[in-house]
Amino acid sequence: MSSSARARIAALLALAAVALMTSSSLAEKCQRSSQASNFVMSEHGRESSLVAEECHASMDYHPFPVEPYQVRSGWLRELSGIARSGLENDIFWGHNDGKVKTMFAIRLGNEESNDWYKFRHDHGEVIARAHLPTEIERQTDWEDIDSALCPDQSGRSCLWIADAGDNSKRRNRPRIHVVVEPELELEHETAGKGEFYDVHLCDDDVWTFQFEFEYGEDGVWNEGGSFDIEAIVTAPEGDKFWLFEKKQHWEDNVWGWPRVFESENVMEALENEERGSKFIEIKVKELLKFPRACEVAPEAWDWLSQPENSFWATEIIESESIASKIYKYKKLWEYGDRDGLKELFLNGTDCTKFPPIFSMITGASLHPKGTRLAIQTYAGAFEYKFSSPLNFSELETLTPRQLGLPRFDQMESIVYSHDGKSLYAIPEASTKKGWQKVQQIKCVAAGSLPGSFPSSLVPDTIPDDIFTSLNQTQEAEDLEESAVVRAVEEEEAEVEQQAVSPKKQVELPPFEGPRSIHPQGGSASYGSPGSPSRTSFSSFMNDFAYSNADPWRGPIAG
Repeated sequence: MSSSARARIAALLALAAVALMTSSSLAEKCQRSSQASNFVMSEHGRESSLVAEECHASMDYHPFPVEPYQVRSGWLRELSGIARSGLENDIFWGHNDGKVKTMFAIRLGNEESNDWYKFRHDHGEVIARAHLPTEIERQTDWEDIDSALCPDQSGRSCLWIADAGDNSKRRNRPRIHVVVEPELELEHETAGKGEFYDVHLCDDDVWTFQFEFEYGEDGVWNEGGSFDIEAIVTAPEGDKFWLFEKKQHWEDNVWGWPRVFESENVMEALENEERGSKFIEIKVKELLKFPRACEVAPEAWDWLSQPENSFWATEIIESESIASKIYKYKKLWEYGDRDGLKELFLNGTDCTKFPPIFSMITGASLHPKGTRLAIQTYAGAFEYKFSSPLNFSELETLTPRQLGLPRFDQMESIVYSHDGKSLYAIPEASTKKGWQKVQQIKCVAAGSLPGSFPSSLVPDTIPDDIFTSLNQTQEAEDLEESAVVRAVEEEEAEVEQQAVSPKKQVELPPFEGPRSIHPQGGSASYGSPGSPSRTSFSSFMNDFAYSNADPWRGPIAG
């Protein structure tokens, strides 16, 4: 053997040794769960843990969501899923879309929680980033997350991640990653500083379930097949989960009803699996197909199509830029281009005539009591009320209610609050910057919502330059936050190579919240007719949500 060959072999052996040492070092850094079996929800700041309730009887959801604060980070630019923590009130876990292996703990909540939340985190602040030991593969596509008990029957809290996206419908082995929820250091030195700390999870605290779909097609039962899944909910006991089909615009059956898939008993599958297996094989079978929500709950569309409400309908279309941001598949000419799409939106209540992307399912959340299901679509959120917990077979016949007016700001996440009376939704950042506004759908006293539309809040005439003004405001916001984008992109390129250490984020000036918050019984003032003084459509909607205005209320399911 030549000296050069021996040198090459020696170099390769040295590299292998370094890689082995690095791997061992990382393994030592992973944080094994110390979460106690049969955990009890944290009592931080309270005498007892929250008891989940429902928004019903004398309560009702406000038709307009509020946007009281932002996600205070540029790291969650493409937030695709969000779930309640099973350990801490007001803490939620979210993740980005696609080929990722990290999830982020975020503090959400509302102004009432400031009375009992004892830690330094602001609303919208990212507290920690958790790294899973799973591999990022060619077909990895994280889409949604939920929380429930762990499938090992230990009584611990787990996070269930749907690695099941398949836009091209070529994937035949979707996966569900189940990870023991990390216990957070809420008094960590990064708290309240616009920073977060890192946690590396261990293999012992992660299970990966792999499956093929079983489904019916043209009267024949099939195994295999590919479905794009972007929504998951899990039984609170951690023994079963449900997946919701999104569908894609290019499918032949794009107008067919979406499927709901149900897993077999996950606990039994885990018990029967051989120890040491990389993947736990389970069965996931089609449970039913159910009508698209907008077909059976058209009240909001009907309200928007009324001539007296054209102001709102036009604002939604223009401000959310549906034609350019959401309608991605370049077939606008089929609807008469942008003006034709706007005309269709203003005058139609039959959503089967709208572009199919409007009704695609992008997220889901199960009420803490298991009696309600929230479905997120690109055209807004809908809620279904079951007659008994986890009765998904009723979806074929239930009439949902739309939660607020349709929105088109790339919304792919939704989650019920810990008390069960509000919902949170966070859109993907329209320009991949992060710092998205958090939308809260609040449960309020129904008596405080008058049924008549307060015409005094709407200008008699809409000035010609109103949308120009809105666009200029958005451009100014884009320039203000451009520094965040550059800084995060530079840091993100090195994230997987760096050791565990707090990651500092570039701070924007403090977010001042909505333009104004009105006291009970107050009203908004937008200047003289013909010259509304708001700065953006979202702030206009926000002011309305804090007022007693109620332009539309859908029926309460059940």
